[in-house]
Amino acid sequence: MTHKARVLRHDDDRLQTVIPGKFEFKHLHGQSCSVALYKMRSAADLPTQLNCHEEEVTIMLSGECKLHIDGEDIVLRAGDTILIPAFKEHLGEFLTDEVVLVSVFVPRREEFGPEGDQPPRLSFLGDGA
Repeated sequence: MTHKARVLRHDDDRLQTVIPGKFEFKHLHGQSCSVALYKMRSAADLPTQLNCHEEEVTIMLSGECKLHIDGEDIVLRAGDTILIPAFKEHLGEFLTDEVVLVSVFVPRREEFGPEGDQPPRLSFLGDGA
């Protein structure tokens, strides 16, 4: 499988709407990883379902959130990067009105579905998306 270089832009007006006015998303798949851009607003009322999967690196582009990871609370601010170890349950909480972040997952998150304009399948939203 051959992949071309692609760019995720956080100001892209073609982000996929997951929850109108509250949550936008876009992702890319590489051969062994997935990259996802999340733009969320505090009014999104995202479910409190814990995530648990392989390794994840998250980079905060803007905003501030608190991550609950394996019994520990960690505050992330714009410019921060965190490595979440494999299979550590984690959950985010908004501390600002809007949060924009990029996450890199190894291996690929096939659950996101194919790249493009189709609505993503996000397990942490339960049956919501």
